[in-house]
Amino acid sequence: MLSPYKVRWLKSSINLCPFQVCQIRFGSLILSRHFMRPISSFDSIYLWRLPVDFRKSINGLSAMVQEEMKLDAYSSALFIFGCARRKRIKILYWDKTGFAIWYKKLEEDLFPWPREFTAEVVLLSTKELQWILDGVEYWKIKPHVEKIYEKTC
Repeated sequence: MLSPYKVRWLKSSINLCPFQVCQIRFGSLILSRHFMRPISSFDSIYLWRLPVDFRKSINGLSAMVQEEMKLDAYSSALFIFGCARRKRIKILYWDKTGFAIWYKKLEEDLFPWPREFTAEVVLLSTKELQWILDGVEYWKIKPHVEKIYEKTC
């Protein structure tokens, strides 16, 4: 039998995994935590293209969503913000009982940021957000041009 202290230690030692459920097995006991809703559970993903003052936290960013982005901060959406140097990113969302924020800082690389768009708010798909987090400039990817033929040789 595990002591309450050991259970607390095990719970605190579960690695923080954004967007997924993390588990740790100790004998027959499995402890799990859900740190953030899966990306696919959000109805939409919005990226604010302009740099943000990263001293802003939940209150400042949620006000920005409503006042500058003209969107509902309480909707089932992710709101993505980046700093001027593109080394840090914040993702804000409403989680039924309060706002939550996810923050990541890169040590050496830069986050790719869509500068070619004219709109200040860019609507992203789940795949495009994952590409940004992985460092892929998805807007520069050019697929094959579809070819339509009427006859075969």
